Amino acid sequence: MTTDGDSRTGEISPDRVKLAESFVEQEEGATNRYRGWLRGAIAVVLVAMSLFHLYPASPWGIVRTEVLRMVHVGFMLLLVFLLFPAAKRFRNRLMWFDVVLLLLGAATIIYPLLNVA
Repeated sequence: MTTDGDSRTGEISPDRVKLAESFVEQEEGATNRYRGWLRGAIAVVLVAMSLFHLYPASPWGIVRTEVLRMVHVGFMLLLVFLLFPAAKRFRNRLMWFDVVLLLLGAATIIYPLLNVA
């Protein structure tokens, strides 16, 4: 057995995982890791976004380009404000300004669906 983990089973030690996470954080910035209902809500948004993007690829799915683009941007804004904190000290907490910004992102989804389509 090595200090980095068991090479026969492919396990990686917790120290190496933390080191890898710190490298990723240096490159990409801090991310939120929520628990509970908020984690489930993010999963629902991700599944909804995936299904929406698969619909135009189906034989019966015709979505106007303007709507597709606006809804895509809206989903991305919603996810960015949920998953990336404004500052490292706000990590793993949903702040009030994040809620305001993600509601504005959601408005970019709702507006084209009601007025452009």
